[in-house]
Amino acid sequence: MADPRFYPDARPISAKAIAALVRGDLITGKGDVMATEVATPDAVKPGTISFVSKPKVIATMPACEGHIVLVLPDLASTIPEGATVITTPDPKSALGLVLREMYPAETSEGGIHPSAVVDPSARIGDGVSIGAAAVIEAGVEIGNNAVIASGALISRGCVLSDGVSIGANAVISYAVIGENTRIGPMAHVGNAGFGILRDGKNYVVNHIGRVLIGRNCYIAGLGSIDRGFLGDTVIGDAVMIDSMVHIAHNVHVGDGTIICGMVGIAGSTRIGRNNVFAATAGVADNITIGDGNMFAARSGVTNRIGDGQVMGGYPAVPINQHRRQVIALRRLAKSISKGDKNG
Repeated sequence: MADPRFYPDARPISAKAIAALVRGDLITGKGDVMATEVATPDAVKPGTISFVSKPKVIATMPACEGHIVLVLPDLASTIPEGATVITTPDPKSALGLVLREMYPAETSEGGIHPSAVVDPSARIGDGVSIGAAAVIEAGVEIGNNAVIASGALISRGCVLSDGVSIGANAVISYAVIGENTRIGPMAHVGNAGFGILRDGKNYVVNHIGRVLIGRNCYIAGLGSIDRGFLGDTVIGDAVMIDSMVHIAHNVHVGDGTIICGMVGIAGSTRIGRNNVFAATAGVADNITIGDGNMFAARSGVTNRIGDGQVMGGYPAVPINQHRRQVIALRRLAKSISKGDKNG
């Protein structure tokens, strides 16, 4: 159940409307049963909606009337009696759609806090909210209904399109950001990249590029995206980037790519569309990755990757090959251990 101190009351929605929304099938129960809150399977009660995608979860679900369950088709018959059952191929994603309806994103009420510093040359759209101690520098353009949280810094010349949200204490510089993109607290977009000239003294070279971020992206807190050296660092549309990810200068990330926590991507690498990088994966500089690949946690990508592969290990290889390598290494370690004991 959502804590009312943090979330508004949910908008009730009927089972019939839910089935239509998620394109599922209402197979048991009545279409007029209402969901007024969301619950985990072990905490269902009248008026709740939950989802089930694994058989072991069903054992925790009490028998109860008046609640709605989103479930895989082949598990529907195992749901306890009394539930209103809606089948869908992806119950978790279906619940995500329902959550959007029940708990819609809060809209900006607009207004600039008295302690915010806004340069007179900045262009501020309608309905923009600027929080306490935020700083908007000269030449900044902010679109309609954007939200700039407390303590954020939007450096000179940056462009934030309609509906952009910037978290508390984030720093945005040398950046153009597309519509409805969300950037979390303490993220840093547009820092100079780690381009070092080693002449015995070491210094960071000047970077004169930008960061271009597409529409409908999500960049979680504490992430870092460096601006380009001569060209631009480019993040496509609908890219999802988790906390503590670092993207170096001149990297290009294609539309729809998902990058999990603590991934590092080195400079000038080109990443295609719809890739998935699991946590702590690393990508070397100046390589090309195609479309639709998946990289396991702690993968180390050091060479060009084509399309549609599942990779793991360091250096990253096809996942089945990686598993065979792990098994072989374990067997080798056991044989060495036995040899030491016999010796």
